[in-house]
Amino acid sequence: MVVVWHSHLAIKNTAHNYWIDGDALYRASHYFAPMNHLYFGVDVFFCISGFIMCRLIEKSPPNVDASFKFLLDRAIRILPPYWLFTTLVVVAYLASRGHFNVGQLTGGFGVDGFRFLTSILMFPQPHAPILGVGWTLVHETLFYLICGLVGIFGLNRRLPEVLATLSIVAIILAALNISIMYGYAFSTFYIEFFFGALAYRLSSRVTTYPILTILTGLGCYLSACYILDSQAFPNITFITRQLCGGLFGFFLISGLISADRKYLFSTTIIGNLFMRIGDASYTLYLLHWFVLSIMGKIIGLIPGVPLIVVATWHVLSVATAIALAVFFAERVELPFHRWFRQRIYSWRSPLGQSEVDKSE
Repeated sequence: MVVVWHSHLAIKNTAHNYWIDGDALYRASHYFAPMNHLYFGVDVFFCISGFIMCRLIEKSPPNVDASFKFLLDRAIRILPPYWLFTTLVVVAYLASRGHFNVGQLTGGFGVDGFRFLTSILMFPQPHAPILGVGWTLVHETLFYLICGLVGIFGLNRRLPEVLATLSIVAIILAALNISIMYGYAFSTFYIEFFFGALAYRLSSRVTTYPILTILTGLGCYLSACYILDSQAFPNITFITRQLCGGLFGFFLISGLISADRKYLFSTTIIGNLFMRIGDASYTLYLLHWFVLSIMGKIIGLIPGVPLIVVATWHVLSVATAIALAVFFAERVELPFHRWFRQRIYSWRSPLGQSEVDKSE
C-alpha cells in the first residue's frame, strides 16, 4: 500500500501523469476514495508492530536484563539499514550537487549536520527525518522504549492495558490540541499499537469466520476513506485515521492468522512468495523511494511517452521496487543482520553463540 501510494514518483515527469500527488481536497474530487488513503499501510505496519512486540515481551522474563536485550535486539534490527539509506540520501544529494534532494537538505554544514545526527538517532523533530519514511521509525523507537519499561516494571502481560491507557491520554491531549515532543510523545498512533497488541492477545482464539473477519477489516478501511474524503465527522478528524486504521489492522491480522490456520495458505507457492516479500518489508520500506524516483527520472528523459507505456511503466516500477527489496534483503540485509547480531552477542556475553541461537 505504501509503495503504491508513493508510486507517483515513477511517472510524475511524464506528460500523461494520471497519479498526481495533490492535496487532500484535490484527490477527493478526482480519485476513487480507497486510492486516496493507501498510506494506511503505515497504520497496518503499526498494528503488526504492536502484535509482534506484545508477543516478544510476554515471552521475556520481567527484569532489567531482559528489557535491555529486547531493546538491543530492536536496535540491531532497525538501525543499520536505516543508517545506510539515510546516508545514501546525503550521498545522492552531494553527488547530484543538490538536484536529488529528497531529504530537503539546505547545503549548510551545521544545519544539515544537526539534522543528520537527529535523524540517525531517531530524535523527535518538527519535520521528517532526512530519510522521509523515518518518521514512522521515531514512533517505533518510542514504542520500543515503552515496551522496555513495561518489562522493567514487570508488566509484560499488561502491554495492551498500558497501550490502552496511553491511547486515552493521547486522545485527550489531541482533543485539547496539546503536542508534546512535536506530537511523538503520547501520539494517537498508540491506538494502532494497542489494536495490534490486542490482536495478539486474542489470536489464540481461532476466528470461526476468517474471511468475514478480513472483509470487516477492509470495510473499516473503506469507511475511513469515505469519511476522510467527505469530512463527514470533522470533530473527530484528528483520530479518524488512527481508530479506523487500528480496527483495519486488528481485523486484517486476526483474519489472516485464522485463515492460515484453516486453509494453510502459507504452505502454498503464493503464500511462500508473500512471506518472502513480508520478510523483506523493512528493506522495501526504506528502499522503494529511491527505486521509484530513479524510475521516474528514467522515463522523464523520453518525451511524448504514450499513456499505455506510462501505465505499464507505473506497474513495472512498483514490481521493480518489490523485486529489488527482496533481493537486497535476502542477499545483504538479513545475512548482515544475522552476522552483526552474532558479533554483538559474542562480545556482550560469554554465552556467545548459544545466546544468539535463542529465538527472537
